Amino acid sequence: MKTQYDIALIGHYTKDTIVSSSGTRLVNGGAFNYGAHVTARMGLRVAAVTRLAQEDRATVDELEELGVDVYVTYTPESTCLRLVYPTANPDERVIYVTGTAGPFTPAEVKDIYAKAAVIGPSMCGEVTEEVIDTLKANNDRISVDVQGYLRILNDGKLVCANWPEKERILAKVDVLKSDAVEAEALTGQKEGIHNGTGK
Repeated sequence: MKTQYDIALIGHYTKDTIVSSSGTRLVNGGAFNYGAHVTARMGLRVAAVTRLAQEDRATVDELEELGVDVYVTYTPESTCLRLVYPTANPDERVIYVTGTAGPFTPAEVKDIYAKAAVIGPSMCGEVTEEVIDTLKANNDRISVDVQGYLRILNDGKLVCANWPEKERILAKVDVLKSDAVEAEALTGQKEGIHNGTGK
């Protein structure tokens, strides 16, 4: 019998080194990880699908202790990011990639059934359109964090790039999450600047 979840969160665990004016710290990150902590504490029935190295299993154990069902694929290395914040603006950051756990496969999500599937990739290539299609077949709603489609790995650094499949993939999505920088990349407009129509 299949398990029906309130929410399923899909994304890489990220081992983050955060560098800012307040210093350098190491964080167990990943949108799926943060989301699972919050939704589990809300009393929801939560599934978390992730990829990480065995040495980082403590994050899986922590989520399971909260009552989250974790579907994990162990990989040779975890996704490791170095996030540098040159100013106090959290939207201004430079992200370096020092390791990756590789892309999800449709097989890793084909048995996930939820009222909402929340996809939170770190960068382009982690969650393909085929994986989205597999999730859409089993889940009532699909939510996507656009960062995982606009950010590509270029010479060890994540940079914002064109998203050729944008219209096709967005047509399959019910909820889209973006920050100010990503919204500008999608629309070509900065916040507060009108397109001349007066709207």
